[in-house]
Amino acid sequence: MARLNKFFEYLEDLILSIIAVMTIGAVGFELYAVYERGSIELADLLLMFIYAEVLGMVAIYFRSHVLPVIYPLFIGITALARLIVLQGKDSAPEQLVFEAGSILLLSLAALLLKDVKVSLTQSKK
Repeated sequence: MARLNKFFEYLEDLILSIIAVMTIGAVGFELYAVYERGSIELADLLLMFIYAEVLGMVAIYFRSHVLPVIYPLFIGITALARLIVLQGKDSAPEQLVFEAGSILLLSLAALLLKDVKVSLTQSKK
C-alpha cells in the first residue's frame, strides 16, 4: 500500500509539473500574440492573471503539498470577469446579471473558505 501511495504522489508531482510547463508555454504564446497585435487589451491581462494564479497554485503545492481551496475560486472569478469583458455589448442583459451573480457567489465562497486547505498526501515531504 505504501508503494502505491508513493506512486500516486509521484504521479501528482508529474502532472502538476506538466501543468506548470504548459502554463508557462501558454504565457509565451499569449505574449507573442500581444506582441504581434501591437496592443494589450483587458482580456489579455485577465488571462495573464489566470496563468499567474495557476502557477501560484502549483508552486504552493510543491512547497507544502497543500492546496488552498481559494485559488480555484480566484481562477473562476477571473475567468468569469474575462468572459464578461470578451462578450462586450453583444450579450443579453440577463446573461450579464447571471455572470455577475456567479462572481458574487464565488466571492462569497472565497470569503467563507479562505482558511480551508486540502492536503493531498498523508505526510509532508
